[in-house]
Amino acid sequence: MGKTSRCLKATMCTDVKSFSSMMGKDEEGTVDLIREHRKLFRSRLEKYGGEERSTSGDSFFVLFDSASAAVDCALEIQKEFKRRNKYKKMTRPGEQLWIRIGIHMGEVIYDEKEDDV
Repeated sequence: MGKTSRCLKATMCTDVKSFSSMMGKDEEGTVDLIREHRKLFRSRLEKYGGEERSTSGDSFFVLFDSASAAVDCALEIQKEFKRRNKYKKMTRPGEQLWIRIGIHMGEVIYDEKEDDV
């Protein structure tokens, strides 16, 4: 069995609302939107000390040292997408993105052998 350790972290899980149906309607366009989403998201993670642990499709799993950093990061991301969506509503309504963000505070278990949480 591999070596594990525990520590207190805030976790953030995100996804894009209606991602699957968006892919079904316009795969290439949705992939472009997800690239834009990732760029914006990652630029905010660094500012708040978020550690991106995994991403798949439209989702992120991120660790923070404090709940307040995770919440502040989530609020800034949501505000940025609100501004973005307001502009897109007027210019290209099909390119709006709605991001869902969940935050939890608790112990995480690091599996050092697998480099996984």
